[in-house]
Amino acid sequence: MNILYGMNQAIDYMERNLAGEIDLEQAASYTGYSSTYFQRIFACIAQLTVMEYGRKRRLTLAGAELKNRDIQILDLAIKYGYTSADAFTKAFKGFHGVTPSMAREDHVKLNSFSPIRFHISVEGSSEMKYRMEQRKAMRVIGIQRHFVAPGNDEHDVDVFWNEVMSNGMYERLLALCDQEPYGVHGFMQVVDETHVDYMIGVVSKKDTIEGTTEAMVPASLWAIFEQTGAIQDTMVDMTWKEIEEKANQGSLVLLPLGVIEEHGPHLPLGSDIYASLYICHRVREKAEHLGKSCVIAPPYYWGINHCTGAFPGSFSVRPETMKMMLHDLLLNLKQFGFRRVIAINQHGDPVHNQTILEAMKEAREELGMDVKFFIELFDLPTYQLTGQEEYCLVDEADYSEVPFLDEDGKLDIHAGAYETAFMANNYSDTVKYELIQDLPDHSLSYETLNIWMQGGEGVKDVVPFGYAGNPAGYEVHLEMEKKLFDILCNHLAEVI
Repeated sequence: MNILYGMNQAIDYMERNLAGEIDLEQAASYTGYSSTYFQRIFACIAQLTVMEYGRKRRLTLAGAELKNRDIQILDLAIKYGYTSADAFTKAFKGFHGVTPSMAREDHVKLNSFSPIRFHISVEGSSEMKYRMEQRKAMRVIGIQRHFVAPGNDEHDVDVFWNEVMSNGMYERLLALCDQEPYGVHGFMQVVDETHVDYMIGVVSKKDTIEGTTEAMVPASLWAIFEQTGAIQDTMVDMTWKEIEEKANQGSLVLLPLGVIEEHGPHLPLGSDIYASLYICHRVREKAEHLGKSCVIAPPYYWGINHCTGAFPGSFSVRPETMKMMLHDLLLNLKQFGFRRVIAINQHGDPVHNQTILEAMKEAREELGMDVKFFIELFDLPTYQLTGQEEYCLVDEADYSEVPFLDEDGKLDIHAGAYETAFMANNYSDTVKYELIQDLPDHSLSYETLNIWMQGGEGVKDVVPFGYAGNPAGYEVHLEMEKKLFDILCNHLAEVI
């Protein structure tokens, strides 16, 4: 089975079920991959998630029905998977720019998102960089299994990978690798529509070891796509000569800061550092279009979790430890030849942020570097700042919408609707969607905010699941989150 044919079959299945429930396991079965891998491949090729694709297509069809049919808005909302007319109206306005009621008027124009078809290039989505390369036949060594009915939990590729990663075989395979492409890879051969052979292995000329087998990958023309992830495309991937060249060019260093912290039962611990890295990547891209040279430092995520420290997974270091670490990292950058650094942080803990501010101030005084902490305007009073401090770069972008405050005046500040929307937009494969809809609203009042700020075990009384907000309401904020981050990244690229 051709993988692009399978992806198009999956698209056809989703199109047939836009007015009902889309079973991702069923969609994935057309490709021969598990649901998780199908979603990753889809997002990689199409540059949008499966969930976002379904949402845009449903809102497109809903708009067409409002134009051409006398249908009740609530009926239309239920048809396309929304639990209330209010939720549907917010999502509809976010996509089309008008309310469903306004959409009925003849002069109103609506947006449209066409079905995607996969070829070697993708119709209906953004372009990707790739190259075609003729590769010789290669011998691979690995562990092979025969899967029946892809997507069945009993024969899930994810389970296979987890087993190899946990039983020591991954390291043993990696030691055998002596040919390009380096690393441990997944090799799949589709036998028929319901059977695949899948090998986890390496390219090698060495002898097989116990528990492994060998196979030949025939010579063929490869489409090699450029992919950047969270840590990829930072200094981590550069050589020392490339770093030296960037320093000699007077490049600005973007330093992503964050923490490893619990984000409820539905988001990963690394959500904050993912957000900081996302901003760094976007800012660098936009800045380079403006003729400004930037480089992204390795992410720093050993910070302070005062508010959520009572939950497992919230790693925290002492303020003095963090300050010394940041001082030494900035000293390293100076020794490499860099003089300008902007620290970008997406973790709101006040102790964490105060520590960063102190580290930036001391670095300017002791190291003679032009270092600044990118800080939100509304945070200045919290840290008794005027915004004129040399070690601060204040976000003065014009935001028409204010996040973190719901319609009832409660605060959605941690792993709630807004942060979940960001992760769904940009790191969809890390979100546990199957849990979200059953999570109750735990937004904070100003009274419970004080308990949250105190930290400790008492925090669990107001946020028993670790999140402070309403994750189930994330869908209505997807478009707003995109706009907010676009404004932020555009502004920062212009002022650096």
